[in-house]
Parts: sequence; structure tokens; C-alpha cells
Amino acid sequence: MILENLFLTDPIKFAFEIYDSKVYHKYTEFTIIDEGYLMIFRKFNPPTIILYAEKETTAKKLLSAIKEDSFILFIEPK
Repeated sequence: MILENLFLTDPIKFAFEIYDSKVYHKYTEFTIIDEGYLMIFRKFNPPTIILYAEKETTAKKLLSAIKEDSFILFIEPK
């Protein structure tokens, strides 16, 4: 899987993605666009979303793909 390879490049940085996709896989879903992804974790209300994108254009596409009315978003500040 492409995401697993990315996660293994920096297991500390991607600790939540690795743990949640392995332990809480029934609550975790990924949306992949270009070289980025959204990880939506639905165990809690509101769901938490991690956005990962290297390019601003990809980040904008990922943000437009979010369908939830309310959520907690985690994103790198760059």
C-alpha cells in the first residue's frame, strides 16, 4: 500500500495514522488525492481528520472533499 510506505518513512510523524489504521481500522478511513490524504477517524463525535499534503493545490482539493458538517482538523502549519 502506498500510504504504508509513506508512513514507514517517518513512524514518529505518522504515529497516529499507523496506530489508528491498525488498531482502530473500523473507525478509520482514508481519502487519497494526488500525493496527499485525509485520514478520517470516526470513533468520536465530531470526527477527527488529519490532512497531509505537500502542495497547496492538493490541500485545497482535500479540504473540498470533506463532507462532514463539524470535525476537528489536524494539519501541519506549512
